[in-house]
Amino acid sequence: MSDDKCKICALKVRFDQDNIAKELEVENFFTTLRGLQEKNIIEKGYNRRIFASIGADGSEDKSEMCAVNSKFFLKDNRDNKCPEFILNMGLRVPEALALNTARSTDRLTAGMHKMTKYILGLGVIAVIVGIVAIICA
Repeated sequence: MSDDKCKICALKVRFDQDNIAKELEVENFFTTLRGLQEKNIIEKGYNRRIFASIGADGSEDKSEMCAVNSKFFLKDNRDNKCPEFILNMGLRVPEALALNTARSTDRLTAGMHKMTKYILGLGVIAVIVGIVAIICA
């Protein structure tokens, strides 16, 4: 059993490189990506894992990266819980990104509701203090 959570995450993007044409296309993609990152047009990251078969037919050659640029895709953080993780149940990457966005929106909304309760509580306290000040005056 593997402890690599990225293997079952729907946000993992896989690039097959099982023939020369695909390999050149993937290399061009990553060369362009790194060039745009050097010019600060795209954020740094989008780390790439390369799997190459040495001396074999190359049918298992591939590259992988995380669609949301999670730092938990890196080898040093693979054992840590990833807040972006979406269990891959036959999802395509766009569907997983939609779930990721929905989850982020839910977290943001919950935080806003909590803040609204605090503001409401402070408002009630301010009204009570105002009433007490008027009565005591």
